[in-house]
Amino acid sequence: MKTNRTNQFLFAVAGLALLTSCASLGKMAKNADDVKYRVSPNPLEVHGDKVALSVNGVFPDKYFAKKVTLEVVPVLKHESGEQAFEKVTVQGEKVAGNNKVIQYKEGGSFSYNDTVAYTPGMNFSELVVRAKGSQGSKSKDFEEFVIGIGVITTPYLLQNDDKAAVAPDGFERVTQHEQTAKINYLVNSSSVRSSELRDADMVELTAFAKEAGKNDAITVKGVSLEAYASPEGELSLNENLADERAQSAQNSVKNILRRSKVADKADGFYKNLPKGEDWLGFKAEMEKTEIEDKDLILRILSMYPDVKKREQEIKNLSKTYVEVADKILPKLRRTHVTVDYEVVGKTDEEILSLAKTNPADLNAQELNYAASLTSDVNEQLNFYQAAEAQFADDFRGANNVGTILLAQGKLTEAKAKFEKANGIDENAYTLTNLGVVARLEGNRTAALEHFEKAGTSLKETAYNKGLVLIQQGKYDAAVTATQAFNTFNSALAATLLKDYDQAKNRLTNSEVAETAMGHYLHAVIAARLGDQAKMGEELTKAITLDAALKGKAQKDREFYSYVETEAFKAAVK
Repeated sequence: MKTNRTNQFLFAVAGLALLTSCASLGKMAKNADDVKYRVSPNPLEVHGDKVALSVNGVFPDKYFAKKVTLEVVPVLKHESGEQAFEKVTVQGEKVAGNNKVIQYKEGGSFSYNDTVAYTPGMNFSELVVRAKGSQGSKSKDFEEFVIGIGVITTPYLLQNDDKAAVAPDGFERVTQHEQTAKINYLVNSSSVRSSELRDADMVELTAFAKEAGKNDAITVKGVSLEAYASPEGELSLNENLADERAQSAQNSVKNILRRSKVADKADGFYKNLPKGEDWLGFKAEMEKTEIEDKDLILRILSMYPDVKKREQEIKNLSKTYVEVADKILPKLRRTHVTVDYEVVGKTDEEILSLAKTNPADLNAQELNYAASLTSDVNEQLNFYQAAEAQFADDFRGANNVGTILLAQGKLTEAKAKFEKANGIDENAYTLTNLGVVARLEGNRTAALEHFEKAGTSLKETAYNKGLVLIQQGKYDAAVTATQAFNTFNSALAATLLKDYDQAKNRLTNSEVAETAMGHYLHAVIAARLGDQAKMGEELTKAITLDAALKGKAQKDREFYSYVETEAFKAAVK
C-alpha cells in the first residue's frame, strides 16, 4: 500500500510539472504581443535590389519560460506571395543549446539583421513576425502580428534617360591652311634662279595663287619667309646673305601673288625672318649621311664654341669631303616660303540642301554637321546613314546612326551600329554607347566595364555610369557622376542621398520638372520633408497629368504617414 501511495504521489507531481510547463509555453503564446519589436527602417527600403532588415526584439521580465526555445521569423507578406527572412532562435535559461539566452526574471533582448532580394509586390506589403515555441516534445505556433508596413521602392523610379554619345562632326566654317615652297640658292648668292621658280613646289604655289585670286572662299592672310645661309662662310657675310635671301624670295612671291590679283598690301603681310647660319640644319643633315667619320666630325665641331673657328673647320671639311660640299651645304642655302590662308566653307543653307539632294558633294564633317541643322529625326538619320555609306572608315557615321536608332527604341539595331563603329575605331563615344546598350539590356557589369574603358573625357559617360550607381545603391557616387545634367535621375540620386535641397534644385531646373513624374518626385521630396501641403499639391498635379499614378501613390510607402490626411485624400480622390 505504501508503495502504491508513493507511486501515485510521484505521478501526480510529474503531471503537475507537465501542466506547469505547457502552461508557461501557452502563456508565452497568449501574451506574444508583450514582446516589443523595433524594425529599422520602417517602412523597409530597397537599395541595390536588396531589402535589408534590422530587428531588435525585447522580452519583458517574467515572460520567457526557462525551458522554452523560440524561433522567430520575419516575413514580408504581399499580393504576389511572401518572402521570409532567416529565422532567429532564442532560448530560455535552462535550455541546453547555443542560442541567445533570455532570462526569465530579468527578460532580455536580441538584435537581428538580414537581407533578401527585392521582388515585385513587396512595396505594398506588411512585415509580420511568426514565432514558434517548443519545450521538449511540445511545440506551439504563436499568432503572427504586424511589425512593419512594407517597402519603399523609390530607387525604381529611375528613368531610362541614358545619354547617347553623338560623335562630334568636326565641322569648321573657317579653316586655316598653309601653302609651302622652298627656294635654294648658289653659294654666296641671294639671286632667285629661274630654275627654282620652275620647281614643283613653286609651280604648286603659283597654281594656288591663281585659284585664290578667283575664289572668294580663299583669303590669303600673309607670307612668312625664313632664310638661311650655309655655315662655311664668314659670319657677317652669312647674316647679310640670309637677310638678302629673304628679301629676294619675298620679291618673287610678291610677283606671283600680284599677277594672280591676290591682295598683299595689309600691314605685316610679308614677314621676312632671316636666320643667319644654319648650324642646326648642318648637324641634322650630317646625321642623315653615310659619311664614315660623321660622328667624329660632329664631335669635333661641337668642341669649337668660336664661330669663326667652326667656319674654318667647315671649309676644311668641304675640301676633304665632297659629299659635304656637294650634298649638304647646298641644302642649307635656302628660304622657306609659307603662305597662310583661310578657307570659308559652305553656308548652312548650302550644306542642308546638298545633304538632302546630293550628299556625295559633302565631306564627312559636313554630312555629320548637316544633322545638327534639322530637328527632323528622319532627316538626321538619313544624313548619318549617308555619312556611314560614303565614309566607311569613319566611325562617326555608324555611331551616330546608332544614337538615332537608340532614341527610337530600336535597341538591337542600335547595338549593331555601335559595335560596327567600335570595330572601326574604339573610343570614348563607341564605348559609352555600348555601355548604354548593356545597361538597358540589364547587364550592369558589362555596362560599367564599357564606361570605365571609355574614360572620363565625356560627361555622357559619367552620367550613364551614374544610372548604374543608382541601381547599385551607391547614391553618393551617383550624385557626383550625374552632376553635369539636371535631369529626373540626377534629382532622384540626390533624393536617395537625402540631399533634398540639391534634389529640388536639379529637378526644378530639369526638362521634366512639369511632367507627371517630375511632380511625383517633388511630392516624394515634400513627404520626406514633412511638407503636407506641398506633397498634396505636387501629387495632385502628377495624377492630373497621368491618372495611373493614382494607384501607384496609394500603394507607395513614401506616403504611408499621410494616407489619412485631407491633402493625400484630395490628391488621390
